[in-house]
Amino acid sequence: MKVIRLTLGFFLFLWAAGISSQDMHFSNYRTASNIFNPAHTGDFPGFIKVQGTVRTQYQRVYEHGITGAEMNLHSPLRQKDWISAGINLLYDRTGQLSYTTAGGTMLMAYHFAADKKRNTVISLGGGFEFLKLSVSTLDYRSETTLSGNQDPDLAALSSFNGKLTTFHLGMAVSRRIDKKNFVRTGAAFIRANSPTYSTIGKSSDASLGSRINVSTALNTTLSKQLSLEPAVYFSFSENQTNINLQLISSWKLSSKHKWKGITGLTGRLGESLGIMAGYSAKNTYVTLAFDIVTGQVATVVRNPGAMELGFYHIFHKDHKPKPKPVVFCPRL
Repeated sequence: MKVIRLTLGFFLFLWAAGISSQDMHFSNYRTASNIFNPAHTGDFPGFIKVQGTVRTQYQRVYEHGITGAEMNLHSPLRQKDWISAGINLLYDRTGQLSYTTAGGTMLMAYHFAADKKRNTVISLGGGFEFLKLSVSTLDYRSETTLSGNQDPDLAALSSFNGKLTTFHLGMAVSRRIDKKNFVRTGAAFIRANSPTYSTIGKSSDASLGSRINVSTALNTTLSKQLSLEPAVYFSFSENQTNINLQLISSWKLSSKHKWKGITGLTGRLGESLGIMAGYSAKNTYVTLAFDIVTGQVATVVRNPGAMELGFYHIFHKDHKPKPKPVVFCPRL
């Protein structure tokens, strides 16, 4: 009951403080955790992890997608630690002009275990990202073009050529409080250099603002068949705040089953409410989420909803035993 009261109080505090902003975001960051914080690269028990998330909303006016892979290796510095490397490919299309962002991110993280059982782990991560920005003028309409004249803005959009490189920094801490409770928290500085790019010609006349991400999640086991994970994802960029609240449950119909059902509720303050359902096994996790817009956008779009499909799968490395050689004594 104490955990539930603390969680509800934290959620109510954040609800009173938040307003929304626009950037690539997802309903369930479990399937794209290192896009929110590069320190989450490799925070899984296994050798290789592949993941992917696709999202579409407002009758495909907005589309987001990310796919990637991560790999864990033993650290040469300390036996308890491990090093992780990953790569993400992303795609984001927004608006009637199909403002598109496409690119890739290379990620690295080091996980420092504070004890032998890895009950407390401190992770430091970073990422280097290349992005290409483009627009489509096929659906461009203005008073000038409708009257049959040439619009100079259309010519400017046709020469739009945005390319940029940026980097991300992050830190995360995971702590097993006891056998039933596990907490993860972290903070990241996304686009730390506020990269600039050129919209027309060769001069750098536009920039992509930095973003601060902070997250906290508590996984608590209520019984052998039910666990809950309340989580908060907070972002701040260019004087705008975004707060995403989640409550995800994992449950078994029977203690004999190895698979789990996933159900959850999500809420982006001032923007949307959503539901989530999915399937989880030892190495595989799949969820489908549906959001309904609750903000001002709902009054101007015909279909104020969003669909999101996410998954990940973990591969384990087989370790072959190394038996000691048997030395046979020669017969005398």
